[in-house]
Amino acid sequence: MIIGALQEVGGQRYLARQAIENPSSFMTLIGKVLPTQLTSDPDHPVQFVIRGPSPVESASDWLKLHAPAVIDAEVADETID
Repeated sequence: MIIGALQEVGGQRYLARQAIENPSSFMTLIGKVLPTQLTSDPDHPVQFVIRGPSPVESASDWLKLHAPAVIDAEVADETID
């Protein structure tokens, strides 16, 4: 039904015109449509990784596994005027 209505008003050309004439509405549409469209090449299928909770004893153990690395740095004594 929706695809049929889009085809009746010009399809791709209509959407391209809306992108220029009504960019805010067009971008709202894009934000709603893009995440739902997922295509794949049969030779390179889309892969999903589902991660469950890590089997750890404490929050500190979890942080050791998942927290980003800390960058060592020294604080300069100089001040900028």
